[in-house]
Amino acid sequence: MTRTLLPLATLCALICAPAPPARAADPPKVEGDWEGTMKVTDEINLKIVFHVKKADKGYTATMDSPDQGAKGIKVEKAAYDEKEKALTLSIPMIMATYTGKVADDGKKITGKFKQGPREMDLGLAPVAAEADLGKPDSIWEGKLKAGGGIELRLVLNLFKQKDGSLKATLDSPDQDAKGIKVDKVDLDKEKKSLSFSVKLIGAEYSGKLNDAGTESTGDFKQLGNSLELTLRKTDKVSELKRPQTPKGPFPYRAIEVAYPNKAPRSPSAAP
Repeated sequence: MTRTLLPLATLCALICAPAPPARAADPPKVEGDWEGTMKVTDEINLKIVFHVKKADKGYTATMDSPDQGAKGIKVEKAAYDEKEKALTLSIPMIMATYTGKVADDGKKITGKFKQGPREMDLGLAPVAAEADLGKPDSIWEGKLKAGGGIELRLVLNLFKQKDGSLKATLDSPDQDAKGIKVDKVDLDKEKKSLSFSVKLIGAEYSGKLNDAGTESTGDFKQLGNSLELTLRKTDKVSELKRPQTPKGPFPYRAIEVAYPNKAPRSPSAAP
């Protein structure tokens, strides 16, 4: 067998030739669910969640503020500069913007949340799976008389944990707020007391239970104001009765009236 040897110059060119340039790494992805905690005051930390999706042209996004019971707040503009790894979100509904830079590994975003004249640090990370509290073990509902004839329903949802402790959320159905985080809750049947506090809205409640343990009479305090509030245990939250759709029987006589319209129809009127 005859073996053909490559010329020395050719062999050297093959060995010494520079390696082809490495392909630039793909920019980190920004689509997904991101969450972070923002320090609003020394007492209040606010959880913020952004849901970013890839669209045909650019990106779309919505925002949640779980501690305030707000979900699906529309982000009017979502932009991602892949070269600079910069994310910009504009939320005019609450007069806010968020600007952040995505880490090379795509596992965090460092940025700032600006609302009005205030600017706060807000770091984001992929949303961690949370245990669902499930269905409340008990529901307590009452009405706050806010003055001027205005009544606001408040709903306290209690969830019993495996270790016997309680967790709770607060709803304000008439304000479309659900799942507001309750920082501390205590239901003591022996002492016949029910109390809870919500740092986010600067509110606390303290009440005394009746002998049956189905009703709590007490005071709801918020930002220096105190209002009487009676919470009653219920299986279902009451529905809002709107005066636009009244139902009988009425305290007056109702007569249905009909009359013919003999006026000529307009040529442009619909049939």
